[in-house]
Amino acid sequence: EGSKSVASLYQVSNQVTLGLSEKNAIKNLETITSQLIEKEKNVRESLNKIKLEDMVFRAYGNLKYSRLLSCNEMMTLISRIKLGKDIGVIDTDASLMKLFIENQPYNLMKKHGNLSAEERDIIRASNIREALK
Repeated sequence: EGSKSVASLYQVSNQVTLGLSEKNAIKNLETITSQLIEKEKNVRESLNKIKLEDMVFRAYGNLKYSRLLSCNEMMTLISRIKLGKDIGVIDTDASLMKLFIENQPYNLMKKHGNLSAEERDIIRASNIREALK
């Protein structure tokens, strides 16, 4: 659809759905998903360990000590920490996906009312600092 990826999240969509049964559409999606998983596993194996550790721990430090945190920056940094956690580089008890979702602009405003972008950035940074204690 032309949408860009943010924070290592990608949208998978089916361009051809007319004439396909639901069963075939699901089968196609499963095949594509399996291929994507295999490609990601291969890329993970080829990563430079020290550069990956540096990226993960820098992301952790930025999240842990930030006072202002935009939504895109938060998503990118959480994504890096999640990768590090998934492959055993970092251990954290923080629920990364919960932080990711709860600190989206709409969810912050639903909880705190109408906020400016800077107010959201302040609250987001505070929420994440608290979660990473």
